[in-house]
Amino acid sequence: WHCTCKILFFSIFFDDFENGPSGWTHGGLQDEWELGMPSFGLTQAYSSDNCWGTDLDNGYENNADCWLKSPPIDISFYSSAYLSFWIWNWVEDINYGPGGIFDKIWIDVTQDGTKFYPLCRQMGGVNDDPEIPDIGGWNNIILDLTKYVGNTIQIRFRFESDEKVVQYGSFIDDVHVYGRYSKGLSASVSENGSL
Repeated sequence: WHCTCKILFFSIFFDDFENGPSGWTHGGLQDEWELGMPSFGLTQAYSSDNCWGTDLDNGYENNADCWLKSPPIDISFYSSAYLSFWIWNWVEDINYGPGGIFDKIWIDVTQDGTKFYPLCRQMGGVNDDPEIPDIGGWNNIILDLTKYVGNTIQIRFRFESDEKVVQYGSFIDDVHVYGRYSKGLSASVSENGSL
């Protein structure tokens, strides 16, 4: 047998935020998530004009515990699925103790709107240590959603800050969920019967 397999990925959900909120919601303590053109620290979205940010024209607030949540995304017909997004993250980052990052963002997922499960570890931003040069810029993150296929999900970007020192913030653009299913395989059998 001879098998020629073609693995096809299909776009399930994509939002570059150029058409308004489109079902995205936000809330929480000291919530200042905004959609539009950034003008503080970051001066342009990753693509086109708009992105979501913890505050587009000023630093985020101290003592924030706020979130940005996607509309429902149906991944029930797929055998695997992935989340891709672009992030520009400049937050208070250094914590010399065991407590981790001062101000952080992470991504979690829900199937029922009440229980959320983390998709990644907490992300800091540009290092605040003056001895280490800044890198910064837009970065592409890809996370595996395969554990949740067979369901409709929502993605949540959750941001927390401590009680002092703020930076530019966290900005999100071009959120894409894509996947594949077993129907995307095509096979042919060779004449010699090898696979």
